[in-house]
Amino acid sequence: MAGLIAFSNSPWASPIVIVLKKNGVDIRLCIDYKMVNAITVLMEYVMPLVDDLLTELESYLWFCSLDAASGFWAVMMTQRAREISAFVCALGHFEWLWMPFGLKNAPMIYQRIIDNALWGYMQPRGGWASYAEKVRRAEAASATQRGRLSDPNHPTPDSVNSATKFEADHRALAESDPLQDLVNSPESDLFANGEPDESTLTPVFDRRSFVDDICFGGTTFEDCLATLSRLLARFAECRISISFTKSIFVQPAVDFLSHEVSQHGIRANPAKLTAIAELPFPTSKKGMQGFLGALNYYSRFIQNMAVYGAVLYPLKDADFADGGDLAAAKLAFAELKTKVANAPILRHFDSAKEVHIMLFANAWALSSTLLQPHDGLLHPVRFCGRVLKENEVNYHPAEKEVLALLHILKVGHTLFAGKTLHVYTRFSTLEWVFISKSLYGRAVSLAVLLSPYHLKVKRIRELDADFAQLLQATATPHIGLDESLSHLAPPSKNSATVRLDPELLYAHVPHDFVGHVLSFDGSAKTEKNGGYGSCSRILWSLPSWDIVIAARAHLPSTTVNIAEYTGMNDGVMAALERGLTDLIIVGDSRLAIQQSMEVMACKKEALQLELARHKKLTDQLSSVRYLHVLRHYNAAADSLATEALESKMGRVVLSSDRKTELKELNRVSEILYTNTDSADSGEPRAEMTVMTRRQTRRIHFEDEANKGSAGISHNTGLYYKEANSLNSRAVGLQFESPRAPKRVRRVEDQAEVEVSEGRIPDATDIGPAVVQAERRRRISKAQDEERRWADLKALQRGELDSLTHRRAQNASKIADSFVLSEDGLLYYQGQRRCRAEPDSADISLRLVVPTTMVDEVLLSCHNSIEGGHQGIVRTFHRVKAEFYWVGLYADVSKHVQTCEDCRTSKSKPQLRGYSPGNVTSEYPFQMVSMDFVIPLPVTRRGNTALLLFQDHFTGFVIAKAMSETGALEMAKAFEECVFRRFGAPSLIRHDRDPRFMSEVFQAFAELMQSRSRATLSYRPRANGQQERSVKTMIQTVRAMSKTHSRPIGTTSPRKWCMQLTTRETRLGEKHRFTWCTAGMPSRP
Repeated sequence: MAGLIAFSNSPWASPIVIVLKKNGVDIRLCIDYKMVNAITVLMEYVMPLVDDLLTELESYLWFCSLDAASGFWAVMMTQRAREISAFVCALGHFEWLWMPFGLKNAPMIYQRIIDNALWGYMQPRGGWASYAEKVRRAEAASATQRGRLSDPNHPTPDSVNSATKFEADHRALAESDPLQDLVNSPESDLFANGEPDESTLTPVFDRRSFVDDICFGGTTFEDCLATLSRLLARFAECRISISFTKSIFVQPAVDFLSHEVSQHGIRANPAKLTAIAELPFPTSKKGMQGFLGALNYYSRFIQNMAVYGAVLYPLKDADFADGGDLAAAKLAFAELKTKVANAPILRHFDSAKEVHIMLFANAWALSSTLLQPHDGLLHPVRFCGRVLKENEVNYHPAEKEVLALLHILKVGHTLFAGKTLHVYTRFSTLEWVFISKSLYGRAVSLAVLLSPYHLKVKRIRELDADFAQLLQATATPHIGLDESLSHLAPPSKNSATVRLDPELLYAHVPHDFVGHVLSFDGSAKTEKNGGYGSCSRILWSLPSWDIVIAARAHLPSTTVNIAEYTGMNDGVMAALERGLTDLIIVGDSRLAIQQSMEVMACKKEALQLELARHKKLTDQLSSVRYLHVLRHYNAAADSLATEALESKMGRVVLSSDRKTELKELNRVSEILYTNTDSADSGEPRAEMTVMTRRQTRRIHFEDEANKGSAGISHNTGLYYKEANSLNSRAVGLQFESPRAPKRVRRVEDQAEVEVSEGRIPDATDIGPAVVQAERRRRISKAQDEERRWADLKALQRGELDSLTHRRAQNASKIADSFVLSEDGLLYYQGQRRCRAEPDSADISLRLVVPTTMVDEVLLSCHNSIEGGHQGIVRTFHRVKAEFYWVGLYADVSKHVQTCEDCRTSKSKPQLRGYSPGNVTSEYPFQMVSMDFVIPLPVTRRGNTALLLFQDHFTGFVIAKAMSETGALEMAKAFEECVFRRFGAPSLIRHDRDPRFMSEVFQAFAELMQSRSRATLSYRPRANGQQERSVKTMIQTVRAMSKTHSRPIGTTSPRKWCMQLTTRETRLGEKHRFTWCTAGMPSRP
């Protein structure tokens, strides 16, 4: 450390970390500059890539690999940098005189110095030789001053007769150092403050270094020596030293950046590959990440690395615990170690030879191989690949191979410029993309991305032996590889191999469970509607389901997902404040629940902060379980969040009436409780619902248990079974327990009908009137289960005691539109209008459909034979004629659009062309379009062109005859015809004519504070209204020129302007008007 550091009086101080070196004796001083780097502005300087430095070596036979001496310690520090680099240790407070390791911008500064030396960008004033002489004199003066301070024969007034080294260093702080003065002077800073002379240096060679590692070569031994001599002379001039012991001079093979470079190609460092191949299977996630990181550096040597490594990437610490399934991971680990041990020598990319690309893609990864011909065979140049993204997994295999091609084109973009690429693929999609004229969807974007390249696609069929013979032994063909990799398939999101614990994802508890449940919800408005939101949390005490705390909060600026996280985190915090240690978290946000369980990755920074907060809170709990439910089961929390969103106020629920309402809305218990102990605990038995096309009947599960479980599926505690007969209309039948006699009970008259033991009762056992009455009773009961309709019915009956003031007030606002029948059914009273007689209307009653029966109504009115699978409008009018509920049209639209029968049996919908860039206007002369009509016959006044201006809103056209069509004349015409009469428009629409795009017209538009917007060169229909006017004007001028003997310019402007007064259909009964330069509007 001699001469590298000095005592410091800096206000800065960073801690140190002592690291023991491999020999076990020496230590390495490491300084933790974490806080300094956090406030340091990153220097923008392009660092070289390892892949780029390993290219353009194909013509060399002799190589040199040099390592600069001292590394960063060769760069002196300015006074300000010295103070920032200060650190503390047991011996005192020190600062660096030379640039240390660990600073954020140190690599960029050193790389810039080496690049300047290699390429000769700039030099100090007077040249490098003059600056080097100044540095030597400053160093000599600094050494003399330090010797004087430490010499006992020349004491200073404040010193004693003898001075130690530390004392001399302390005295040096009080005096100015000549070398430090030179470093801090402007002439030493070539990149910021100084004004360097124009460099007369030429580049040594056309290659860069990787920080302090430099590799170059020569076609002959003498050529390599000459390049080495030029480089050493340049470094001597720039005061850069080379480490002789670490450098390799003029050898047929050298080691560079852990790669062995020779005339035959590039190979990975054998010692490092051997160390990787001998690694045992990791026992932790961190160990696996280290293994994959080592492989990633040598990924260009490993064919199909992403294919084999995909199963290793998602491993977690829990997978390495006892009981974890690591069978596929161990197989992939062994395969990758075998590939590492047999890593091939990759040939140098030769720009003079053909380029061949072999593609492969399977269900989870992409792989591509770059090949070039050598000695009659295709040798690998590099391998690359990646794992498929979540949205790419469902792509067609042919589209996945296109992604593999795009990936290698991105990696080797600079290598493939201007070359013909021979692509080998298992599908003909690539060739079809270039010749098809009817591309649609994703194929369009793929074709655009591939358009800059010249590809020759060849399809390789299964078991193509001819192609396999063309490959060198180190490159494996991909024929039949899918089947051999099936055992290495990684777990996907929807596959059965996802290692999730169902008890954690869907927490279930028995009915006698004692504990606490947290339900939460969040909602938000879009930015267009304010961007605010709300959240709610309710803490329940089981088994009584009493509310411990219920609260809502208003969020001024948020999104839906952040609001969901906020409600969940606030609820966990409320549970911790009450000393709870076990908690079940229930919500309808799949994203928040599954990200909290680490089932779904969290990629957004805003959500990562909320997720980290949630992890910090749940770490304080001894047990936490999650349950994701549908929204209608989480109605209590949803109700609170909706109230906060509407009122924009937060509050804690204290009213007992409100808590009772929340308990009535709560349906979490239907999902949370298990279904195994209901019979023993005296709870109501689980029922099986037999679904028919039009109605539902409930049967006790025990009565059907002995008939087998065929067709029965478990779903949230209920058992569903499809009815065999579509015409079954049995409603209201409830079977008694097997312990009781088999009887069928009618609901209305309680009359019992004896049923034989061998026959199941059906609808024929009950009269139509009883069935209809039971159906109406069930609809009425379903209406009573929704608070909106229950409040209306209570208000209609006059039962105001059961309603709160607020609920009664809300119900009275809409009570006039509803009536109540004698048997308790609620109807909507509306007017039914006829299209033929819109002024006439009669009163009609429409049945109010509860939410639980909306699907049945839609199935009856759309999917049934009577419904006929009509479209949205016809189905809407059919439903609206008899039924009513809130959001009727939206539900009908969604049902029809998602109907599988309609989507698979009806013809393809009419698809309008893509219309990016079109704009609309809201008032006259908000947007004005303009275009030229040229060339036209020369008039007596010398006019040869017409300049058309058109108002986009009304279609109003202005025509200006011109003899000069320059940018200045065009701007004057715009001022005369548009600006002086109607003012400046907000937007000027035009094509990419050079006169419109000129600086003159753009400055004119800016002067008017109007925005100028040009259409795309290949899409004139973006300004279609103006193009249509131009076409009409050309046709009019051509027709009038044939029918009139005089030139068009001598006729009255009203005659040919009248040809443009056509009806404007998009504005209904309005017309398009035309304004001529004569100043008179034409009549429509």
